[in-house]
Amino acid sequence: MHKTVTIRKLEWLSDFFGLNCGEVISPSRTMVIDEKDLHYYHFLQGKCLDRDKISKCWFEKNSFFFEDSRLTFEKKIESVPDTTSENIRIAVASEAESPTIEAIAKNVMAEHSRFINLVGEKKTQEFYATWIKNAIVSDFDHICFYASTGSQVSGFITLRFVENRKAIIGLLGVERAFWGKGVAKSLLDYAENFLAQKGFDTLEVATEGKNSRAIRFYNNYGFHLKDTEYWYYKILKEHSS
Repeated sequence: MHKTVTIRKLEWLSDFFGLNCGEVISPSRTMVIDEKDLHYYHFLQGKCLDRDKISKCWFEKNSFFFEDSRLTFEKKIESVPDTTSENIRIAVASEAESPTIEAIAKNVMAEHSRFINLVGEKKTQEFYATWIKNAIVSDFDHICFYASTGSQVSGFITLRFVENRKAIIGLLGVERAFWGKGVAKSLLDYAENFLAQKGFDTLEVATEGKNSRAIRFYNNYGFHLKDTEYWYYKILKEHSS
């Protein structure tokens, strides 16, 4: 008898999307999906390193499809010169700024999201708006900074603090009208100086492989590629967006 693969329910995603979402954990060649899991879940996801041939083979054998790659970048935190334009101001976001920042997140984050083909554009936009709302009150991510260019909110960055003096960028986004005007770099400079003052050593960020603009930005900023992983999906039940 084949051993069944472990599937962990993704509680937050399940509640948010209104679907039973699960994640396959460490499959091996001979493992199978339990019949009751096939009936319970709407959607299964799995992730493996690009060099993990066993997991990739398992996902393909069990009719998962490749959704996207996930690139994790890392850099050593350093104090950096303040080159922020006089026209750009950075501050900690409060609930007063939340609706404006949520609107920017809806506008710029959904396009490259791995969820958009699963639940549609509207629900994906709501997902990122909720992420911002939570980050501002230190739920999941711990802090959110926002940039103002003149009198307009032009971008944001959220940070999560983890063990071993590491911080992770949750979201970094800039309103399209301000692309190419130094807003993203100003936000990242500010965040890195903030983290350096707090004694953090390492800054990490992950982005989807299809987001070539973000990949180019992080490479140019001095991040190095730490890992490449592959996302695999299996849709078990149809849903309505």
